[in-house]
Amino acid sequence: MHQTAAWSARPTWPGRRCSANGAYPALHRLEEAGQLASSWAQAEGRRRRVYALTDKGVADLAAQRTQWRAFERGMQSVLGWPAQAAPGWSA
Repeated sequence: MHQTAAWSARPTWPGRRCSANGAYPALHRLEEAGQLASSWAQAEGRRRRVYALTDKGVADLAAQRTQWRAFERGMQSVLGWPAQAAPGWSA
């Protein structure tokens, strides 16, 4: 398993909130596709579902990143922008 993450009832990212109506259906779809595995764990006195990328999830993510980077390079070329990695991404 890779990159384990615990999700609370209302997961947050910097500057954003994600409702259970959006996050959990997506997590369940990824789990059904074999890209995530989940288990129950105790955290801060509460029982929480913990999700981790599977080997298939890691491989699928790498393939999607490759496709995205090809699209990104094409768009940068069309727009005449210099090629650069997006913030937080390695080139």
